[in-house]
Amino acid sequence: MINFVVYQDSVPTQSLQDIEIPTGSGECILVVDDKTAIQEITKTSLENYNYTAITAGDGMEALAIYTQHQEKISAAIIDIMMSKMDRATTIRTLQNINPLDYCCKWTGNK
Repeated sequence: MINFVVYQDSVPTQSLQDIEIPTGSGECILVVDDKTAIQEITKTSLENYNYTAITAGDGMEALAIYTQHQEKISAAIIDIMMSKMDRATTIRTLQNINPLDYCCKWTGNK
């Protein structure tokens, strides 16, 4: 599992043009965040780099979506702060369903 924090007020230390961003091959990523704007920005960003994305607004919705589409979901990006089901329970439950899948947790909170 990878952890990273997205700070809304941060300033990049190097030009984004100098960073090589990996391009996908159509892999599907489950994006879980309770903020619709973050879901859509993340989905669009992933699609711009040749990934597909499915969004969920909380852990309960993520589990329902994952259960229906687990054969095509390669990874999940999960917000740390969510309502209805917290991040740890969501990740633990997803990994109980399929321990081989990759989960990444993130937050925009300081």
